Amino acid sequence: MIIVSLAEKNYATLLKKIKLAKKDADLIEVRLDALATITLTQLQSLNQNFSPLFTLRTKNEGGFCTRSSSQRNLFLKELIDLKPDYLDLEFKKDFSLIAYLKKQSPKTKLILSKHYLQKMPHRLGTLISKMKKESPWKVKIAASANSILDALKMLTLMKKYPDFIGIAMGEKGTLSRILAPLCKQPYTYASLNDTEKTAKGQLTLKDLQKLYNYSKLNSKTKLLGLIGNPISQSPGYKVYNALFKELKMNAVYVNVEVEKNKIKKVIPLLKELGFLGASVTIPFKESLFSFVKDMPKNQKGISAINTLYYSNSVVKAMNSDGMAALNLFNEGGVAEKKVLIIGAGGTAKGIGFVLKKAGAHVTFINRTEKKARALARSLKVNSLPFKTLNCLKKEDYDILVQATSVGGQGSQASLVPAKCLYSGKRILDVVLSNTKLIETAKKKGCRVYTGKTFWIAQGELQLRFWFRKLSSDVTKLMKKYMP
Repeated sequence: MIIVSLAEKNYATLLKKIKLAKKDADLIEVRLDALATITLTQLQSLNQNFSPLFTLRTKNEGGFCTRSSSQRNLFLKELIDLKPDYLDLEFKKDFSLIAYLKKQSPKTKLILSKHYLQKMPHRLGTLISKMKKESPWKVKIAASANSILDALKMLTLMKKYPDFIGIAMGEKGTLSRILAPLCKQPYTYASLNDTEKTAKGQLTLKDLQKLYNYSKLNSKTKLLGLIGNPISQSPGYKVYNALFKELKMNAVYVNVEVEKNKIKKVIPLLKELGFLGASVTIPFKESLFSFVKDMPKNQKGISAINTLYYSNSVVKAMNSDGMAALNLFNEGGVAEKKVLIIGAGGTAKGIGFVLKKAGAHVTFINRTEKKARALARSLKVNSLPFKTLNCLKKEDYDILVQATSVGGQGSQASLVPAKCLYSGKRILDVVLSNTKLIETAKKKGCRVYTGKTFWIAQGELQLRFWFRKLSSDVTKLMKKYMP
């Protein structure tokens, strides 16, 4: 159930927005605290014509109500006398009103709520149990999420307690708004559009349906995500969810942006929440290796992973970066070819490992030369000083892989001078945007592989790692939905 929350200042505008929201929303929340004025006649009309969820929230609860306590209680009693279909009351503050509601309008569906605007309190389970003693239709707790852990813990509570709506507020709590149906709690609050959000981290009705196929999510939905930081630039959730929808797969893919000091606590929580698997990106490709119990035989010793798969009690993993690069370079092969890799992170390591096993002569170059030397030693290959990039000769490489973030987000930077690019060379840049390196390489007659091409190649391998049976049209569909 998607509840669209409306907080309008005047009644006429509210009516217009309700009519718009009713087209797709399951229920409308009317934030009475936002209205400058409203009469009992208008309240009655709203209730009879639209059956909304009425809410009157004070400033301490994240609302706008400026009425005194006595004025607020009187107004709510007048509202209860109209026998509304739905009503939200605040726990503890509205005890007398709860009793009044049960007597005057026993058929009203009561959401008993509690709001914490600054923190995520401990022992929420105890609070939920106390609230349930009042026998409401639903219990709701909205609390600010200060880390991804807060969102994940809220989801675990939703799995544990029936008829509980848990909202981790803020940008770090978005997962709690998307994944409720997987916890058998198919209720979330959304905004009508981007400019009318009534709470931080709230998603629009359109995004919930279009990006996450929310109305089709349920307790049997396969849950996948991207672990990293930052990850907002990744197209994964757009591509994978569109693909799942077209292939009628009961699965959803979400971003899990993890603070670096929280990662060790996050991995077990993902398993507890029923994640099938996850993609892994910077800065965790190497640090998560300690959690892994099983790797493909041809990747033993790689120590850099970008794909997790939760299989019962075992965490399996693989690195699709290296295999994706090998598949892209398949025409022309890599055996005995000179491969120059710029970078020394998890992506560079994964590609270097696989290409070396395929018979390539791998050399690393990195701005921090110490890291390049260390990586080269671990893989028993070569490294070169960074300044070498300025004087590369045609015979120095057959394949060049740019595996750093340089050139992304509209930047015109490139670590490789145009004079060092030669016609016929194979050039791969892992950066998703159309980089200066790729543009220059095309002009010089090189065979180029863009970041999008690389992302799709490794993404297909991830999908086939998670799902044993998959349509043969996956690559075609990923290209179709790639932004």
